[in-house]
Amino acid sequence: GRWYFLIGGGGGGGGVAGSGRADSKNIMMEEDAEEDEPPEAYLCPITCELMEDPVVAEDGKTYERAAIAGWLKKSDISPITGQRVKNRDLLIPNQNLKKLILQWSERQERLRKARS
Repeated sequence: GRWYFLIGGGGGGGGVAGSGRADSKNIMMEEDAEEDEPPEAYLCPITCELMEDPVVAEDGKTYERAAIAGWLKKSDISPITGQRVKNRDLLIPNQNLKKLILQWSERQERLRKARS
């Protein structure tokens, strides 16, 4: 999708649709508000669904926690890199991505309500 950078802009009606926080103190990055599909980075590469609890595995890739935990119970091979995973219990929460996904989901909900 396209990205817009909103820098400054007084709070009255300017800014990106759905942002609701455009002021001269905020520097924001908003995805094109017209897109209903999540960015590919927000989807688990195993389930192809929007992640709720993204974690980084030993292979450096991000997955939905339940999906990669289930995968690693059955296999010690990374589903993306094909390399051996030595520490199958090492799943680090990806807090930044989780926050971006939550913001995107909330923005989509606001847009849906505005359309109805």
